[in-house]
Amino acid sequence: MESFADPKKNIEYLHLKSDSVVADLGTGSGHYAFALGEKIKAMGGGGHGIVYAIEVQKSLLDRVKQEADRRGLGNVSVIWGDVDVLGGTKLADNICDALVVSNVLFQSESREAFLKEANRILKPGGEVLVIDWGIHISREEVEKIVQNVGFSKVKEFDAGAHHWGLLLRKK
Repeated sequence: MESFADPKKNIEYLHLKSDSVVADLGTGSGHYAFALGEKIKAMGGGGHGIVYAIEVQKSLLDRVKQEADRRGLGNVSVIWGDVDVLGGTKLADNICDALVVSNVLFQSESREAFLKEANRILKPGGEVLVIDWGIHISREEVEKIVQNVGFSKVKEFDAGAHHWGLLLRKK
């Protein structure tokens, strides 16, 4: 059993392509943004996929940008934004094919507003990978909120020894 959530393993639940537009909402240290950027880059095929690493803490974004550059991930773009506010990601409506929400909902001040913003930027039929700490927020609690915001559950999975995961689809 894993001791922590593994971004490379967990993103395998998403149906990504070389031209996928993905946002890592509340990217933190960028572990999921890097895994996404590397996976999309490895697909090749001339795709123009991009990963938006969105975070409210500017100091973290500086480090994410530096690490993305060090790894040669020109497809990772950092955005200073507040995902708890409608329009706070600064992305256009229906722009993303997929979203990653990892270890963020448990600390969100407004989970419903957060998920409404996620719904706004996600294309119809797009996927959301939600991973969080089991001790801070339950999968069931999140499932209740997402039904009211326009997502349906596709799959639930164990995302590490201390984490649960949900794959959602925008209705």
